[in-house]
Amino acid sequence: MNRTEFVNKVFKTLEENHINLYHDISKEDFNKQKDKFLEIVDKIDQIHFEGGLLKLFALFKDAHVNYWGIDCNYVDASIILVDKDFYIKKDDKFLRIDKVNGYKIKDVVEKLKQLIPYETESWAYHLISTEYIRSPKYMQMIDCGKNADEIEYHCENGEDVMAKFGNKNGKFNEKIPAYESLSMCENKVLYIRYSQCRNIEDYPFTMFIEDIKREWKVLPKACLVDVRNNYGGSDVVINPLLQWLKENNIKTYALMNEGTFSSGTFALASLKEETKATLLGTEAGQPTRVYGNIQYHMIDGKGFTSCERYFELTSCHDEKIHIKPFYISNAFNYAGVIKPDVKI
Repeated sequence: MNRTEFVNKVFKTLEENHINLYHDISKEDFNKQKDKFLEIVDKIDQIHFEGGLLKLFALFKDAHVNYWGIDCNYVDASIILVDKDFYIKKDDKFLRIDKVNGYKIKDVVEKLKQLIPYETESWAYHLISTEYIRSPKYMQMIDCGKNADEIEYHCENGEDVMAKFGNKNGKFNEKIPAYESLSMCENKVLYIRYSQCRNIEDYPFTMFIEDIKREWKVLPKACLVDVRNNYGGSDVVINPLLQWLKENNIKTYALMNEGTFSSGTFALASLKEETKATLLGTEAGQPTRVYGNIQYHMIDGKGFTSCERYFELTSCHDEKIHIKPFYISNAFNYAGVIKPDVKI
């Protein structure tokens, strides 16, 4: 299959399977962009072909619609996001990044955002800090890097950090358990890290909650549920915890950040609605209205996703959206990016 055939088949498949693909861009405007890409598709190298595909996917503004046909490597670098600044760890301190491969960080970020499907800027910045700014291939896609296995970060105090190829898959939270707990504040506060909305094999979430019930013979004064960097899964997994917190009227707080996404935000909505939880942290990576329940597609050995359902986590319904939500929650009384009650 040649490149033109591949591109046309991919986006025809998306159009046929997504519940509302053109919710942010018109079909006419998208096709104009696609046609421009097809005019040069046989004249560019593989890296810029892949980058062009990512840019087309990003036009839909749906963070669940992704192209997975790219094999990226990542450099060994510990990078964190604070507001919209990026810091890299060198020795025992974090340094603010001013340039990447000699290019101003602001320009690099704006170019990388063109490769990312996102509904909220918070999600784009999260992915840039955890993946995109650590990938030599993404740097090459935006013409901000020539080296295939290293990246040079220029920092605010004049120091440079040269990071080289290390973690091939680059997954941000792959080694973190789906859920775990510990006691805090002299056994007065129960802390639960809920990093994935899925059951651990041989230790389902229901069993995890039963163990907590047995351990906490005296109920905690409060429960802190950490949903930071929870990329989602199944929204019903958390139900046993919600039921226990609600039945025992336990004061509840939830930690959130830019990496709280998909069913991770559904967990926030459920905690808010069922337990009146106070949300702490930074903006989530998703808005109160979202498409989801992804379908996987494969063409010529390359994978990508579409969405078959629409969800609302807000009481502010939009009459312009002529799609019946599969799921409605009144957890939030506003439309837009999901925000914490208390910003940390």
